[in-house]
Amino acid sequence: MYFLNKFHMLSDFKSLLAFPDLFHFTKGFLIVESVMIVILGLSISLSDNRKHLDKTPTTRTKRFNRSSIGTRVSLLIVSLFTTLSLLFYFSCNWVMERFGNIKIDQIIYTISQPLEGTDESQITSYLFGPLTSALFFGMLITLIFLVAMRLFENFAQNKHLHLPLVMQALLLFVISAGVLSAGVFSGVSKIGYADVKAYFIDKSKIYEEDYVDPKTAKLTFPEKKRNLIYIFAESLESSYMSKDKGGSQKENLLPQLTNLLDQGDINFSNSDLYGGAVATPATGFTVGGLVAQTAGVPVKTSLENKAVPYQGNDANRFGNTVEQFLPGAYSLGDILQSEGYNQTFMLGSDVSFAGRDKYFSQHGNYNIVDYNSAKEFNWIPQDYKVWWGYEDEKLLEHAKEVTTDLAAQNAPFNFTLLTADTHFEDGLMTDKTPKIFDDKYSNVIHYSDELITRFIQWAKEQPFYENTTIIVAGDHLTMDKDFFNSTPDSYVRTVFNLFDNSAIKTQNTKNRKFNTMDLFPTTLASLGVKIEGDRLGLGTNLFSDTPTLMEKLGIEQFNLEVSKRSSYYDDKIKVEKIVQETPQ
Repeated sequence: MYFLNKFHMLSDFKSLLAFPDLFHFTKGFLIVESVMIVILGLSISLSDNRKHLDKTPTTRTKRFNRSSIGTRVSLLIVSLFTTLSLLFYFSCNWVMERFGNIKIDQIIYTISQPLEGTDESQITSYLFGPLTSALFFGMLITLIFLVAMRLFENFAQNKHLHLPLVMQALLLFVISAGVLSAGVFSGVSKIGYADVKAYFIDKSKIYEEDYVDPKTAKLTFPEKKRNLIYIFAESLESSYMSKDKGGSQKENLLPQLTNLLDQGDINFSNSDLYGGAVATPATGFTVGGLVAQTAGVPVKTSLENKAVPYQGNDANRFGNTVEQFLPGAYSLGDILQSEGYNQTFMLGSDVSFAGRDKYFSQHGNYNIVDYNSAKEFNWIPQDYKVWWGYEDEKLLEHAKEVTTDLAAQNAPFNFTLLTADTHFEDGLMTDKTPKIFDDKYSNVIHYSDELITRFIQWAKEQPFYENTTIIVAGDHLTMDKDFFNSTPDSYVRTVFNLFDNSAIKTQNTKNRKFNTMDLFPTTLASLGVKIEGDRLGLGTNLFSDTPTLMEKLGIEQFNLEVSKRSSYYDDKIKVEKIVQETPQ
């Protein structure tokens, strides 16, 4: 009834957000389809019964009618299995075509999150893509089955044939199981059998063997603590640079950030040119990237969690059923808070999306300035919304005010910023974006490079800069799949990083095997913090000579281990305190 009560609201697109997440949203449609199938089946059955109303009610006919009802009940199950199969296949195909080569963890995390704050174009695309296709073809196949069954029943009655109900049910069960299996295997093949197996079946010991708990690690801060400005640039890749600099583009889309590197800023690279961090499972979406770089762990969820009774899929909706976001993690925010830092997290979108509000408020007590805050401060009109909230050009201008206020306080500060204009698909192009390239996304990336560098240049002119480290890093690789159609498969796309005015230098920056979790201890080192053992979480301080876990295990093996399930992760990092709820 929960879904039926909400279905009447679907004429208003905003009401889709009343569903807790995409998983429940889809279930609602399946329930409605079930009702439609039952009505369709009953209408055909009644029509069939009316035709035989005047005939002699022989034992054979009564037995046939009982069999007919049982057959249609079994057919309902076949129809639902068929629709589920089609939905799974169409959904997997939609995900891979729309987002590119993403991993199973990203898919699971996304469908388990509340729809509130989600880009409406994504919901629209899914609604009128795989969901509508599955419902349409599911109903069509059901209709074909019903017509075929009716013809068979008429034929069987005329020929005085009788197929036992058990045999009918068995036959339909085999058909439904076959259809469902075909859809599941076809969908899984789109994602990758190895990834699915690692995520749901295999178990890893990487945390027991290699995880360093930041809460108990020995950290020594300098007497004069440095400020930190950390800019998470949406989908910023090293591949946006020109080929001669280490990227994959014919023309450099990051000329100003590249110029900062040429002038001496530090870039940790996977090659002998400029490069970046290798993509890792469970870190390839925004909140996964934020957590990886600030806590040294991935964000792994599942569709079922035995630690949360009665919740099912709700177990992973961090903002509702769990009181804390990764309560066992100990992050950069936690560490800096304990050292007396004032901390602000600023972004131009709704911070509640994907649990970002939980993470930053519970790990460091950040002051959060998001899209809703911008309306409260009258930076934008109350009804203003473009893209995910408001544009980066406005965001970075107001970021100067926020940073200035932080610097005026009598304490070191950590100002963390998240941009959004370079989000797929094709980014946000405003009337101020220079139209230099034929491709829209190239222009958006190029303008983002200008906006970020403009903010850095402003910071360089401020009194606080001398004692401030500035870091620019992509949150993850872009999911704009068609942008790299001309890029050879042999090219390794990496997440961009830049360290400006670091307290420490190193020559060991080239041909490194590392991922974004390594940026966690590296960030602290850039503030002049000494880390005993040079490792925190699953990350390694890149300024040190200590090999990263990727260098120790190899990239493929490391990624495989991170993909697997982990009892340590589930019991000590992800799940701790649960909201007590009773079954409805």
